[in-house]
Amino acid sequence: MTIKAYTNRQGERRYKFQAYLGIDPITEKPKKTSKQGYKTRKEANLELARIKLEAEKQLTNFNKKDYTYEEMFELWNESHALSIKKSTQSAIDTIFKVRILPHFGKMKLTKINTFYCQKILNQWSKEYRSFKSVRSYFNMVMNHAIRLGIIDFNPMDRTILPRLQVKNEVKTGRFFEVEELKAFLQFAKEDCDIRMYTILRLLAFTSIRKGECLALTWNDIDFKNKEISINKTVYYLDGEYQVSTPKTKAGTRSFDLDNITLTILKDWKHYQAKQLLQTGKGTDGNKNNLLFNRMIGKKPYDYFHGSQINKAVAKLCKDHNLKPVTVHSLRHSSCTLMFEAGLDLKSVQYRMGHDDVSTTLSVYSHFTKKMKQTSGEKFQRYVNF
Repeated sequence: MTIKAYTNRQGERRYKFQAYLGIDPITEKPKKTSKQGYKTRKEANLELARIKLEAEKQLTNFNKKDYTYEEMFELWNESHALSIKKSTQSAIDTIFKVRILPHFGKMKLTKINTFYCQKILNQWSKEYRSFKSVRSYFNMVMNHAIRLGIIDFNPMDRTILPRLQVKNEVKTGRFFEVEELKAFLQFAKEDCDIRMYTILRLLAFTSIRKGECLALTWNDIDFKNKEISINKTVYYLDGEYQVSTPKTKAGTRSFDLDNITLTILKDWKHYQAKQLLQTGKGTDGNKNNLLFNRMIGKKPYDYFHGSQINKAVAKLCKDHNLKPVTVHSLRHSSCTLMFEAGLDLKSVQYRMGHDDVSTTLSVYSHFTKKMKQTSGEKFQRYVNF
């Protein structure tokens, strides 16, 4: 923060300075300022002292304010939201709105104590399987307050982590066995239109996520080399569909397609082109070159509603007395059946688009009936006694 002399354009001697004013409590970045044009060194010195005094006063007033947890959440969230996707931010906002702020939002940070944190933590363990994740998000805000000098410690750090109290009941209908999946797709072929059947077939035979499926363009299908490329996803937020990169870094991937799925895609492409011609604009109107668009209504070229897929799956299961699976269950089923078909772990991980192989193992660690029934026999044949 030294004051330097310089000569301006008119040839006159003037003084300038640069000043470091500490860390901004909101952005957590260094605050700096520079001034020039002072006729005397004394004048520059007086201005520098005034600026430093004002900065210290603002920091003191910030630290003295008795913030509520919700106010601190808003400060933290403003910066945190800049480093993540909007879809992720939407999910985080829901966690705070539904699970954290109702308990802590109106409380002053200085009034939150370990006893109350333990009480709420115990309650979370009885309500949410992901209560450890909720606790982590709570801590992010409290730790932000510590960095800003608002509080000295996080009382949640002094709690005892309870065991999960939510009953770990075995859920049926989480995935299809191979014969069940075959029946499901046969019913889909009979009951649904060609677009929906193509979507369900693609989801079941590629393991891609629903958002990745709806974001596909025809450029992502390589009929010659029999490959599909996943490089984007679409999600619905604030009343419109938005395109983003895949959920994970490993989400950008390309892999082979089976011949039957390719034939179904070709049939759909031909049908789509024929239907779009009837709109008056033809395929030229489909500027996004979407694999699956609405086809009808005021916006026939826009993204297809993901909710329609949910409804179709639920209706098929209900009408034909099948397991009550979800759209995500098709991804789940595909992964499980890939293991059953003999694909190695790394190959399954790649097709699923998981960053970490442990995710593939932890989320899809169960075995199908066929695998359970043959595992003992395979072991005996291997050891050979």
